[in-house]
Amino acid sequence: MKQLLLGLALTVVVAVWVACGSSSGGIGLQPGINGCTSFTDATAQSASRTINFGGSRGNVYDPKCLAIAATQQVTLTGSFADHPLRPGLAPSQAGGPDAGSPNNPIQSTTSGSSTLFTFATAGTYPYYCSLHEGQGMFGAVQVR
Repeated sequence: MKQLLLGLALTVVVAVWVACGSSSGGIGLQPGINGCTSFTDATAQSASRTINFGGSRGNVYDPKCLAIAATQQVTLTGSFADHPLRPGLAPSQAGGPDAGSPNNPIQSTTSGSSTLFTFATAGTYPYYCSLHEGQGMFGAVQVR
């Protein structure tokens, strides 16, 4: 009886481990900067430069990788209380090619539902959600 219960308990533990994606719990190192190797082009004057997140989208940014022109602005919209924004390379991506360009204009944001950032100089500026970056909630703005 003890062996049967032990075997059953072990089966449950293994099933939970597999369902959760193994012991690492994350998506692993992604190519590019914060998983961005190609970017949605929003350089045209009439283009939308809004990155939405959370809500019905879940733990993702949409679009995740956005290209803009220098001096253009990007609005991030969603619940920052549920998805605290941080500038830089996501900790789960620390082995990536680099941390992006210096002087990232994205600032840590933990409250509100919308914020606007101006990107003055060319470069690639990564960002991530401090609560969900291990699930892939990170991205970058490329300024051309």
